[in-house]
Amino acid sequence: MLDSTTLSRRRLLAGSAVLGASSVVFAACGSAAPTDSGSMDEAQAEPEAKAADQPAEVQEVNLVAYLKIPTELETDFTQNMADPYIAENPGTTIELVSQVGGTADRVAKIKTMQAGGIPPDFSEFPRRAFAQVMQDLAQNMDDLVKAAQLDLSVYNPNLLERDAMFQGQVYLLPMGHGGNAHVVMINPDYFEAAGLDYPSADVENSWTWDEWLEVMVKLREFEGDEVSQWAMGNHAHDWCSWQLLWGDDCSWISQDLTTATCDSEAMIDCYTSFFDLIHKHKVIPPQADRNATYFGGQNPFLTGQVPLMISAPRSLPLTYADQALEQGIDFVMAPMPRVERSTPDANQHKLGLVYGSEKREPAFDYMVWLLHEGRLGKFVRRIPAWIPEIEPFIDEAFAGYSNPRISVAQDALATAVPQWNVGTTPVSGQITTLLNENGDARLWTGEQDAATFLKELKPTLQAIVDDGVNIIREKLGNWP
Repeated sequence: MLDSTTLSRRRLLAGSAVLGASSVVFAACGSAAPTDSGSMDEAQAEPEAKAADQPAEVQEVNLVAYLKIPTELETDFTQNMADPYIAENPGTTIELVSQVGGTADRVAKIKTMQAGGIPPDFSEFPRRAFAQVMQDLAQNMDDLVKAAQLDLSVYNPNLLERDAMFQGQVYLLPMGHGGNAHVVMINPDYFEAAGLDYPSADVENSWTWDEWLEVMVKLREFEGDEVSQWAMGNHAHDWCSWQLLWGDDCSWISQDLTTATCDSEAMIDCYTSFFDLIHKHKVIPPQADRNATYFGGQNPFLTGQVPLMISAPRSLPLTYADQALEQGIDFVMAPMPRVERSTPDANQHKLGLVYGSEKREPAFDYMVWLLHEGRLGKFVRRIPAWIPEIEPFIDEAFAGYSNPRISVAQDALATAVPQWNVGTTPVSGQITTLLNENGDARLWTGEQDAATFLKELKPTLQAIVDDGVNIIREKLGNWP
């Protein structure tokens, strides 16, 4: 348990409207009221005035924070993310419960704590507010945001509305960037040896899908019939990342979450093109045991085994900025390839009050403190969601590299479009399982072509989508 405090008298007076600390507000008003010298009112007011001079009564509260803090940073979390707040807020204790596992595991943990009557007070959420509301995970904090007069313009407005709000009200506040694909990493040694020019750093005018493929084909090498040099060491996320490039008509399910759209022309073109990278062009290795089979269990970019690698927003500072120089690898960043558009597959991890917590005001106050100027995001080495902090964070992270072209990373986040909407539906876990089990067995093995796979998948996907619609309607009534 980490020692912390409740709200100090200074903070309570400054934010009394936010925190609802009515007893302190009343004391402050009483002490400020003037009285006439020698009047009867003076004698009556004197005890109140003296009482106001006494230290405000300390309110004790224990805040349970359910956050994804790496084990090696837990001690530093106490010193940097808890103790300073504790010093300002006597009476509060902060209990850190670290998130482990994937999204489903972390949701299950919250559900277990809720069922036991001891929900965490606030949590880090990777999915959208809509999904959290449907599962009774996050509670509305729009009243607290408005009372605190928080400046929401420090966040990307498109991502804020899509990820953090539900029916026009705030349920979550962004902390740092996550997702599956951010930029393409280029090893300059390979490009120089092949006589290749870097694609434009301008997202709107950078390499097209065909130009990107042409570069990879030139970088790939064979020994007989076997690939001896893969062009790229990973493939981002097979079901999330690639359809974003094909535009709004390319989606597993419709935007209103009611219809399976996996057999659209755009989806067929997208997944035909993607799996041609593996089976036809052989520029990316097959999925099964990729790192262990082909790269000795190592990150192949950091060991110099591949010319290209796609970095996720999380791994850009944590893996490449922190480790590439140590491994003797320099790099240049390029945008994702462009079809209808070039966009990263990025999201924002967010903090929110957990449904069932009764410590709304003090939990909100601490949560806002963690988010201020990207404090928690920068601590865990995520690119912060606080817009003014993104550029200095990336500048510092990539100091020492010769020509990383950090504008690529900045512009990618600035132009990001919404991630796949499967993450919004309450049956997203079932859909992901369906895609993983069937796609691994049929598309990754080459057993089926994309068109056949997507058309055969549609009835099963629609049945799951229907279940999701029923869950939504139980919550909201008619939908959409």
